[in-house]
Amino acid sequence: MDPRLAAALREIARTAPPDRHDWWIIGSAALRLAGIDDIEPADVDLLGSSGTLAGFLDRWGEQAAAPRPGSRFRSDPYHRVDRPGCLPIETMGHLEVLSEGGWQKVAPTTRLAVDIGGLSVFIPALDEQLAILRLFGREKDLAKLGLVKNRL
Repeated sequence: MDPRLAAALREIARTAPPDRHDWWIIGSAALRLAGIDDIEPADVDLLGSSGTLAGFLDRWGEQAAAPRPGSRFRSDPYHRVDRPGCLPIETMGHLEVLSEGGWQKVAPTTRLAVDIGGLSVFIPALDEQLAILRLFGREKDLAKLGLVKNRL
């Protein structure tokens, strides 16, 4: 595993608010943690409730900017965190994606622990990760579908 990815995951695990259990690693980092070694994440996507991600940001001494919804994605807080020696961490609180049926909240129901040097981070099960990739629908997400299907 890329040392900067491992450092970012340890940073997340150490910083996680102890009383909150509604956060996950998603995206390429989650796929890598699920055993898909053909993926090299450029950052770590941290999904959770707005309150939980505000707790992470407080513990990092970071202040999120006012929400700036995009045409396809919106979250509050959305904030990119740069920690020394780590891949960038992108926080996505209350993430919603615009689909054919309107805005849809990204809310995994599974939460699998992955050990990172004696600390735990959490990812959705692969079938949920597959559904998230489909929901996102971007070319870069759809390109990963085959890798996930081969792993399932």
